[in-house]
Amino acid sequence: MQAERRRQKCHISLCFVLRLQRSSFILHIIAKKRALAGTNAGEEIGWRGFLLPQMAKTWGFRAAVLFGGLIWAVWHYPLILSGRYLAGTPIWHQLPMFTIEILGMTAVLGILRLNSNSIWPAILLHASHNYFDQNIFAPLTNGGGSRYFAGETGIITAVIACVIAILMTKKIKITM
Repeated sequence: MQAERRRQKCHISLCFVLRLQRSSFILHIIAKKRALAGTNAGEEIGWRGFLLPQMAKTWGFRAAVLFGGLIWAVWHYPLILSGRYLAGTPIWHQLPMFTIEILGMTAVLGILRLNSNSIWPAILLHASHNYFDQNIFAPLTNGGGSRYFAGETGIITAVIACVIAILMTKKIKITM
């Protein structure tokens, strides 16, 4: 009987520790997401909340994505050129790959924004993308030439963003 109680207490303690670890991991993700969502929300309010709908009314969705995406990419160039953002590959690789990825992401975020009539889906996708890319995938791709293939300046990431954008624009009717 005594041994059974000790085993139950040990089991309860272990469960508590595991729950605490899981909770702290979840709290860590929430804290990081809140920090990222602040900067991402600012960008999304400007790019998809204001600029995209106005440009889409004037020029149509495709031109709005192209020009809005180029503006969004160029917005990041000073940080990239200063070495404070996406360091790890040469500028000749960073700028075109980042721009291509941004164009694909602009189409995806634009479809989400216009079809939902809300900026929240775009904010959540942007924050999630940055969280996973900067906090999970970037540390995994630190060695060798993997940054040429993965991450915000990786060729695979850029191609995947563009393929998703193309598939979404063909499958989903864009409402304005």
